Amino acid sequence: MEKGNAIIVILLLVIIAGGGYILLVKYPPLLEGSSTSTTQYYVSSGDGTASTESGGSGEAVYVTDASEDFVYYGEVLGTSSNMKSLDIYAQPLDWDANLGNDGIVLHFTFYDAYGRKVIFSDTSISTQITIYSPTIDKNGQTISPRRIFYKRYTTISSSDEGEDTPYGGIRIPYSDISMTSSDLGIGQIKMSTSLPTGGTIEAYETFLWPKA
Repeated sequence: MEKGNAIIVILLLVIIAGGGYILLVKYPPLLEGSSTSTTQYYVSSGDGTASTESGGSGEAVYVTDASEDFVYYGEVLGTSSNMKSLDIYAQPLDWDANLGNDGIVLHFTFYDAYGRKVIFSDTSISTQITIYSPTIDKNGQTISPRRIFYKRYTTISSSDEGEDTPYGGIRIPYSDISMTSSDLGIGQIKMSTSLPTGGTIEAYETFLWPKA
């Protein structure tokens, strides 16, 4: 290699090494890759709306607005305007001193748009409870449409009335449920609520309870 070419190569190596040193000292992120991580902050306001903000970590964080009142995790103090869905659960219950179940108790829970349990009081919610037969009878004959065993109207004023405890919920005595000797028992329960703010929310419980 000629002496002039060797000098040029040495100069190029010096320039490349110097550029790498500057990048390492002055701009280290450029040498660490271009991947980034963003957090989505779900900000819920008191009017039921939500927005998102970006953060710097890789985890999702739920940020609540100070105007909302929370009771426990997954619950929110609200009114009928917060109610978007309903869940019911029914079970046999013995509520007197005599041996044997006296009827069924219907537990209920309202949820908001975010799936949180709505805790409320002093709110009048017109409610209709309907109990239907199963789709077949004791002889295996199809029942279509289902027969109505029970239909009553009541008013719910508090979420405590649907409390999921052995003696909480709406009690329905077996004596008020009209069944014949050919009926297997209760096949379906429907709870329909008319909200003061407008609209109706319904929920169904499908199961089969033997007659008392």
